[in-house]
Amino acid sequence: MSKRTIFAWTLPRLSVLALALCASEPLVAGDLVLRNGDVVSGGSAGEMTIKSATYEDVKYRLPGTSRDQSRKASEVVRIRWGSEVTSAYKNAEGAREAGDFADAVKRFTSQASGTGRSRINAQYFLGVTYLAWGLNDSSKYTDAVTAFRAYLAENESKKDFYVPHATLALANALTAAGKFSEAESELTKLTGGKMGPTWVVGAKLGLAEVKLAQDDFSGARQLFGELRTNGAVIGDSEFKGKALLGYAKSQLGQKQYGPAIKTVKEELLAQGGRTPERMDRFAASGFLVWGQAEQAQAGSDKKKLQWALIRYIRAAAIAPQHTEDLAEALYRQNDVLKKLGEQGRAEETRQRLLKECPNSPWAKK
Repeated sequence: MSKRTIFAWTLPRLSVLALALCASEPLVAGDLVLRNGDVVSGGSAGEMTIKSATYEDVKYRLPGTSRDQSRKASEVVRIRWGSEVTSAYKNAEGAREAGDFADAVKRFTSQASGTGRSRINAQYFLGVTYLAWGLNDSSKYTDAVTAFRAYLAENESKKDFYVPHATLALANALTAAGKFSEAESELTKLTGGKMGPTWVVGAKLGLAEVKLAQDDFSGARQLFGELRTNGAVIGDSEFKGKALLGYAKSQLGQKQYGPAIKTVKEELLAQGGRTPERMDRFAASGFLVWGQAEQAQAGSDKKKLQWALIRYIRAAAIAPQHTEDLAEALYRQNDVLKKLGEQGRAEETRQRLLKECPNSPWAKK
């Protein structure tokens, strides 16, 4: 299993803890998205003002009030900045969210030479942008490392809100670049609990991912397994999804195909009951694991290969556009279709891969 395969499910979500949760919520300027899914906003009364944001707490003032309120930073998964940042910074954010990484880097670099909250945010999100870009161009991982270290050098002593996010992201960039000991060193900064218990769990997940990247499937499975039943993980859908998916990938790496499928079906993709949190954003990756496990067991049995194909088709159907999940799903569809002797459909899938994900490593295989 390649390191790129492993990291395709984590790196696009590196702003995972900071950005991805509850992306479907209708957000306006000055919102806080909480880890439990709630949103604190100014509503129709106007824009909330973010007074300060450290990794200890976020202070804000609602419109029409004269007193500041605060939330523990560990409760906040995303800050939607309002008038605290410039319109130019918001344009940079828009470019990043649209996947135009070259334009986003240019805009964030410009904003990072400015002042105030726009400068701080731009320093951090420059690293996030390079990290996502790295999935298409591995040389960008070095740029991501440089950007995160520059942000931390200036803002770590100030306890800025994004410091633990950036530390975890830096570790992921180092891991993706194959610098495993450096990644582990960064993660130990979080395991001591100085930045809060949320980040102790995040660091342990990072350490498990380092093992997975090195094909230490047994060690990764042990760590992911411990986290999978940890109350702090279970209470956080982002952590839970990462732990379950990592555990299933470890099982797959150990060639325990039946158990890997069971983990995906009964835990990662289950809705309601035992898993009330929504795992939708991990579903495509889950179907990819499921398909690989079925394909590995199928051999030359065409009927069983058809089931693997169905999983890959499902993964492609639900994966966001222009992502590594989509690229991998299309690549694996093409592979199975060729094994089934369906050359026409295989070529159609290949052309779709080249059209929709032209810069992905899966398109270059």
